[in-house]
Amino acid sequence: MARPREQAKRAEIAERAVAVLEREGLAISTEHLARAIGVKRPTLLYHFPTHTHVIEAVLGSLLVEQMGFVETRVEK
Repeated sequence: MARPREQAKRAEIAERAVAVLEREGLAISTEHLARAIGVKRPTLLYHFPTHTHVIEAVLGSLLVEQMGFVETRVEK
């Protein structure tokens, strides 16, 4: 049986990937992305099976952050 993915580790990797993807662009290779965020490629692929999964997680976290910002502004 496969072990469950660690949500905290997955979130940490996605958070570090944001800065790298902003700097390097979305066309960065999985190998380069893994190296830039300080994990091995198998670790990155364990948490995010495809490059698309990384992008989706990064964009999702950015949208949540933006939503919080907008909600704060609207409440004022």
